This record gives sequence, structure tokens and C-alpha cells, in this order.
Amino acid sequence: MRQEDRVSYVMLFCALLLVKNSRATLEQSMSVVPLSGRAKHLAGEMICPGSALGTSPTVSS
Repeated sequence: MRQEDRVSYVMLFCALLLVKNSRATLEQSMSVVPLSGRAKHLAGEMICPGSALGTSPTVSS
């Protein structure tokens, strides 16, 4: 794993701690954290599941 990916994962973890402790919403914390690579993809999946794979979530009626 590259050093840049490690740093991004640590920043993502810190942002999630802010959300867990009700200090910020997920969207707020993701907007201020500079992510790259795999961590950026993972954050995108958390915010909008299915979007990073190019598919849209299905809604059953």
C-alpha cells in the first residue's frame, strides 16, 4: 500500500469519528477531507452506494 493511500485512510477514519460523535454530518466531513485513490472511492461508496461502480441503486415498488 502506498504512503498516500495510508494517509487518506487515516483521514477518512478521523472524518468518520467526527460523524460518529455527532460533530458533523457525513457530507460535511467528506467535503473537508482531502482523499485520494482507494479511500476516495470508499468515501464515495459510503455517501452514495452503487455510484462508484457506475450503477444506480434500485428502488422496489
